Order: sequence, then C-alpha cells, then structure tokens
Amino acid sequence: MRALVVFMLLAGAAQAETIEGRWRVAALEPLVLTEGDSIELTLVEGRISGNAGCNRFSASYTMDTGMVIGPIASTRMLCHGRAGEVEAAVLHALPGVTGWRLVEGALELLEVQ
Repeated sequence: MRALVVFMLLAGAAQAETIEGRWRVAALEPLVLTEGDSIELTLVEGRISGNAGCNRFSASYTMDTGMVIGPIASTRMLCHGRAGEVEAAVLHALPGVTGWRLVEGALELLEVQ
C-alpha cells in the first residue's frame, strides 16, 4: 500500500482518534505541495467534502472493507495554473483510495498496489 494523500488535523483540534473531522493536506503524490496550496476536507458520517484547491467537492464514503469514496460532485469554476494542477491531482487521487490509517496524528488515504 502507498499513501496517496496525507492529511494533518487542522490546528487547534484534538489528537486524532477517528478519521472524522477537518483535515488539511500535508502531502499529495506525486505533487510537491507549497505553502500557498490550500486543500482541506471534512469527513463526517459517511460524507467527505472540502476544497480541492479551487472548487468545492463532496462525495459519500464507506468503510466496510477498507475505504471506498463514491462519485465526486464539485463546483465548476475555471481553475488556472497551480490551483488547477493541485485540484486535478486531488480529484484524481480520491477515487483511487482503498484504505486509510492514522499515523502520529496524520490521516493517510491509501491505495493498494
């Protein structure tokens, strides 16, 4: 398994014991993220939503065996440059998620290879 996306719990939140909550992206394969990249998501009661870099998105998710993220709906603003590149990477990575793990307060969304 490899981590597709790594999220850090947003500042001020308690130590992660569950995946539910608000998260900020710390790493996104294969991109190198910069300070200006603002990608957040919220996981609550089977729903995942957030900002993919330019547009907002949402989907359902299940955790019966691993993790499966359902079809993603998003707003459709035109995204140029870096924001568009980051958003494309996020929206490409999420449907490939097949598992997750919490490691030292970070949420890693995984893909089985």
